[in-house]
Amino acid sequence: MSDQERELHDVNGCLERFFTLRSEFAQCLGDAQDGTAREALENVLGHIEALEREYRARRDERREQQATRPWLARRPASANRCLQSENTIRRMGAMAVREELCRRQDRKSSSVR
Repeated sequence: MSDQERELHDVNGCLERFFTLRSEFAQCLGDAQDGTAREALENVLGHIEALEREYRARRDERREQQATRPWLARRPASANRCLQSENTIRRMGAMAVREELCRRQDRKSSSVR
């Protein structure tokens, strides 16, 4: 497998992961009841969509290079960057949910007093 083919394969794998993440967080957004949680999850989804756009552009560029300019191959992108992005997104979502749960707990505590 050439460097270009490997990079295209890695980029396609990242796009599949981002699709899965977007689906998961869209479900969380649908389940969110508080406006603050919804806003946080919308920000996470926006980040995922931005990454998807970036990786789609990379994929399209690699396909064009394969078709028209195979000699312009760049060094393959690391799959680690995709995994780092995925982990960052999961942490962002978990933090948003955790913050919302803390807010709810604080509201319950203050209403009990």
